[in-house]
Amino acid sequence: MKKKIEDLEKDFIKRVEKIEELAQDSEKLKIKITDDNLQVKKELSRLICGRNEKKLDIIACKLLNNDLAMLTNIGIFIFHLNKSGKLIPNNQNVCPIVLDYFYHTYDPEESIKKINKRIGYLKVDKKDKDVRKDDINYDELIYGWVSHVKDYNEDFLKYGAALLMFAIELHDLELINDLYKKCLRSFEEDPENNKAFLSIITTSMPLLNKSYPEYVARYSSDTNMIIDSLDYKIEHLSTSHLYSFHNNIKIVDFTPSISWTKYTYKLDDMRYYSDTKMIKILIWLYLGIGTLIFYLTLPISFLIFYILNYFHLINEIYVDGFSNHYYKSYYLISKNKLIKSIKSKFSEKSEPTITFMIPYIKFVSYPQNYSWWRELFIPIPNPFVETINREIYKTWNGEALINFKWNLYGKYYYFAIWILFIALLGCFTAATTLSEDYDTRKELFMASIVLGFIHFIVEFRQFVYDPIEWIRDLWNFFGKKNNSTN
Repeated sequence: MKKKIEDLEKDFIKRVEKIEELAQDSEKLKIKITDDNLQVKKELSRLICGRNEKKLDIIACKLLNNDLAMLTNIGIFIFHLNKSGKLIPNNQNVCPIVLDYFYHTYDPEESIKKINKRIGYLKVDKKDKDVRKDDINYDELIYGWVSHVKDYNEDFLKYGAALLMFAIELHDLELINDLYKKCLRSFEEDPENNKAFLSIITTSMPLLNKSYPEYVARYSSDTNMIIDSLDYKIEHLSTSHLYSFHNNIKIVDFTPSISWTKYTYKLDDMRYYSDTKMIKILIWLYLGIGTLIFYLTLPISFLIFYILNYFHLINEIYVDGFSNHYYKSYYLISKNKLIKSIKSKFSEKSEPTITFMIPYIKFVSYPQNYSWWRELFIPIPNPFVETINREIYKTWNGEALINFKWNLYGKYYYFAIWILFIALLGCFTAATTLSEDYDTRKELFMASIVLGFIHFIVEFRQFVYDPIEWIRDLWNFFGKKNNSTN
């Protein structure tokens, strides 16, 4: 170990001496930029990447503000332009462009191809006839790298996941660690508004679990029992232990109530802004009659308007005599202390509760280019499905996540499959053993075929998703064996 440290120290000293030597001759430090490559002196090439290459192939480049980012076959170069953002002719005394940052990587193009499908680098412009399936768009990686170096948080939030996946494929532990710490640091600065930075880590979790599972355990430990706000508080709720919920904004479609809004708006306009006094009197009379009818027909009128409001056929943007008193009655009842006390007697006893945040942002989300038709035959997994790691589910976060998915749709999906299987078993058994009537047996066999086809689709999707795992599952062969014996 001591010898390795001494070797590193000697190498570092040699590099410092080489830099000082090159600094005496500025021509050796110059980099010439052409359309296809960067041209450098051999001494500089050996210093930055240990190669004797004079020409470095440019894979992709992007001009961002006053920075020119270039992805080459040896790594990423970020050049800084002059303040005007324009290249100045070389015959002037002002240096038009200087190298601001360089990071050496080995064969970056191959690593990008490996994560191509995962982060969507493929071009999708079908109008471009020159685009082929193996063409790659490197913009996300370049944006992610520049935003990381320059601390452009908005761009880093959008493209940071591409850079982290790239670092994992490169097996660059230093870059992985830097990105990991940056995501957690950004979240800790403002937990309420910077939760999305954690998604950079969670969307890369399958690759981390495959190559560096210790990071999965580290993330589970670092984000265990955290809150999403600096305003710490204890609430009294009647929820069970590890009760999971989401606080997304609920979007209500008021399209069915457009006609109602037009009607009540016109009524309101005539009541206050009509030039004819008689019309105003008639409108007020109409509203009074509506109010009287509403109260005389209680509770039927209240129930009717409750149903209309539930299906968004009416709203309280503008109101008439009927709906005005319905909404007043509704809010009066909901705030009534007697009603609240009755509800509290039948509800569970509230206990002091602390709300923690589940840090697996976008971990269970479907891809943005989700297609239900494609999902039916070729299921696309999300990071939750791909990441099988016990460290996640040893914590309350993992347990709460499982509970949330199970209660939201998992149990319904599970029970639906069992009901279909029991129906298939019942129809086929009745058709082969119980029923003697030809027409009845025919109908039962037809029902068995339909139900069997549904189960075939389920099995087919499992096979397409992971053929090797499906073959390894002995229960699949056990089922086939039963079918062959029948």
